[in-house]
Amino acid sequence: MKSNVEEHVNRKRTRKTLPDAAGKVFLYKYWHRRMSASGRYYQISLTDRYRQQKGTAMSENFFGQYKEFVVVPKEESKEGLEEDFVPEDYAIHFILTFSLYDSCISSWTEALKYHVNVENSLKKVVAELNAKKKNLLRLEVLELVDGKTYFVLALSWKDMKQEEQAVRDKIRTFLDKDFSTDLLIGEMWYQLIGGKGKFERRLFTYTMEKYEPRTSEHLTN
Repeated sequence: MKSNVEEHVNRKRTRKTLPDAAGKVFLYKYWHRRMSASGRYYQISLTDRYRQQKGTAMSENFFGQYKEFVVVPKEESKEGLEEDFVPEDYAIHFILTFSLYDSCISSWTEALKYHVNVENSLKKVVAELNAKKKNLLRLEVLELVDGKTYFVLALSWKDMKQEEQAVRDKIRTFLDKDFSTDLLIGEMWYQLIGGKGKFERRLFTYTMEKYEPRTSEHLTN
């Protein structure tokens, strides 16, 4: 005697005409009896299985042209592109010039001796801070030359509800707590300064100059 879990095939056949790539062909409709988890038998036909496979193929091909509709968000693209810079969106701009405090190197090239890639780590920190502080400010690397001991950033500030001196104080706090710390610890720039700088936890000395671009009228005069 056959066990309950063994598949039983009903010999009754029903002729069914179905479309095919080669034209119309005749398929025999076999009824398969299978036992469910509840112990009851149910039937699956060969025709139903054909329809299921055909439906799956159609659903897979439905989105076959999806690539025409792919638009990668700029901030998440592979190139790490930021939003376009619009100067008018910011209330005030500053030029910041940085040099190492208690420096152990005479040029940025020597930083490689301490396994620090100055350019890559600086651009990384600037990009990360721009993402975190995009509603407040924006940084941009303007100058970084291997043979020099300083670099130049532009800082654009959005909120101008307070007086300029108050804004300058906020920028200094940001530079000391966020920018310097991310480089000092996160990118291991502490290796580039001496014992005095490490003791004071001070990475930079810097200047901050308000930037006011000259108009075409000023240039012609």
